[in-house]
Amino acid sequence: ESKRNALSQHVCDELSGLLDRCCSAGVRVVILRSSPGVKVWSSGHDVRDFKRVDGSDARSFGKSKFQDPLSCEDSFVKLLDRIRNLPVPVLGSIEGTVWGGATDICACCDVLIATPQTTFAITPAKIGLPYNHSGMSHFIQVMPLHIVKWMFFSGEPISADQALQIGFLNDVVPVEKLEQRTQEMAHIIASRAPLVVHLLKRQLLCMSPAPSLTPEVFEELHEKRKQTWSSNDMEEGVQAFFAKRPPSFRGN
Repeated sequence: ESKRNALSQHVCDELSGLLDRCCSAGVRVVILRSSPGVKVWSSGHDVRDFKRVDGSDARSFGKSKFQDPLSCEDSFVKLLDRIRNLPVPVLGSIEGTVWGGATDICACCDVLIATPQTTFAITPAKIGLPYNHSGMSHFIQVMPLHIVKWMFFSGEPISADQALQIGFLNDVVPVEKLEQRTQEMAHIIASRAPLVVHLLKRQLLCMSPAPSLTPEVFEELHEKRKQTWSSNDMEEGVQAFFAKRPPSFRGN
């Protein structure tokens, strides 16, 4: 909790392993939650894990440019894919604020319940981070496009009430009733025919309208991402993050 439940490589690997063990144990629904009473459900992808071309860490300021912070080999990206492709439903029980990549975790859950104090923010534009195509598609599939645009462009949080209104959340309950409602929803799912539920989850995933990119468009967007993660703005954003000051972006 000292890092506000940051999604470090270690944490992501641990969570992926726990999800696999849940499946092996035959569970019918998985609940993702934080410790009761936390103010921050998760602060998101751990910036400390961003690597540079020369292998040094994020705090080696100016030594070399960054590598792709969200490659397909990244533990955080693998965790998102594991949640989406887990055979059983994943229920997110959200107490506290949700930041950055943790909001993507929520977008990948199958069912979400939160408290009135919960907020969601996706913040790559605040640190100069080029988000990847798959992560963008997660949001496009579960939110209206104009809401996605505002959240990504601004980095500003939306409230639990807003998230409920747009269908991102399934329910909002007082914090003292969160555990009870979470268990109720989990028990409902667990009581249904498991083979049908597994099939339904797979059908819904395969049939969800994910954007399709031509090879040319993919290459264009990848090149723009590469320019961004190699930019002075990303260096400035990461330095500002560690210094706990507002960044000063210059567009280069």
